[in-house]
This record gives sequence, structure tokens and C-alpha cells, in this order.
Amino acid sequence: MISYIIHIFILFYVRKDILNKIVIFTALAMQLDKHMVGYLTYRAGIQDAMSTMIVRDTSQSYTAFSIHFGLLHSFVSLNYTYKMEEKQLKLRGSVKLVLSTFLYPIISKFNNYV
Repeated sequence: MISYIIHIFILFYVRKDILNKIVIFTALAMQLDKHMVGYLTYRAGIQDAMSTMIVRDTSQSYTAFSIHFGLLHSFVSLNYTYKMEEKQLKLRGSVKLVLSTFLYPIISKFNNYV
């Protein structure tokens, strides 16, 4: 029988943003396997947002997949880094799909009914 050790980290803090408004951040992190970590974060305040990210970090590569849902800014992104330690070089690439123009009208129409 294989036993898995689950590490769950919870972060919670309050600070003031640029407009001097209170913003609350909450983050949950979990070790999925030896090289992979999953994150779930929530930001409450003027710009509410929730995001999830899966990160895989090995000696040869770094991969991060992220989904971010917010009232004004929503996107999906994929980042990849290939590490060449013998030459001390890193090859990086990223793709980001912005969804903000699609979600804002839907959320604003929904808020009119509530």
C-alpha cells in the first residue's frame, strides 16, 4: 500500500491597496507529488478574484498552468521553462488567453437581477 503525505498550507493576510481600501488574501497550497504543487487563492476587496495554479518544477523544466477568475480581469495562462544547467541557460515560453471582455457583461447582467 502506497501512503501519500499531504501538506496543506493556508495563508491569510489583510493589507491596504493603492486606494487605501482593505484587501483580504487567502491562499491554499497542496503538494500533489514530488515535483508538483497546486495553489488556490482568493482575493476579496474592490477587485475580487479567485485563481488556481498547478506548478511542476523538476531539474530539467518548470511548468505552470494558471486560471484566474476576476470581475474585470480573467485569464488562462501556461508558462514553460526548459533548464539547461550545463550551459547555465533557460529557454522560456508562455501563452496567455485573456477572457475579461467575455465575463464582465455576463456578471454585470447577473448582478442586475440580484
